[in-house]
Amino acid sequence: MSTKKNIFTLFSILNTAFIFMFTCSSCDSNKKRSEEIVSHSYQLNLDDATKADLEKKASNGDPDAAFKMSNYYMLYLHDEKTGMYWLRKSASLGLTKAKYNLGILLYTNYDDPSGRDEGITWLKAAASDGDKQAIDFLKAESIK
Repeated sequence: MSTKKNIFTLFSILNTAFIFMFTCSSCDSNKKRSEEIVSHSYQLNLDDATKADLEKKASNGDPDAAFKMSNYYMLYLHDEKTGMYWLRKSASLGLTKAKYNLGILLYTNYDDPSGRDEGITWLKAAASDGDKQAIDFLKAESIK
């Protein structure tokens, strides 16, 4: 499997797992969350004006805008190279969820094991921010 397919597949699996975890239609407490997630998937498609605005904000140091750009490119356009650029930017700007996502993508990229060390670095950064998923992942992998 190519690196591009591997990263896209992992990102798609994570996104799908997230959607299925919170879409229990028979559970009243999850109905609103389910509707929000479905709404979120439509938000991945950005019109030109929104994309330009987010790109400007991201280029000027807004980590949330850079994270949204990474999702747009990776999940909507399936453009891994550009998506990884924005994800790295977001993580570098300090967004904890971007640090975690980047760490996971790099650590689990089996086609390029050289990224494991960088992945661990980002996972540790997310863990030091208090990210429970990063903490649990590092613990499960016996990484100190």
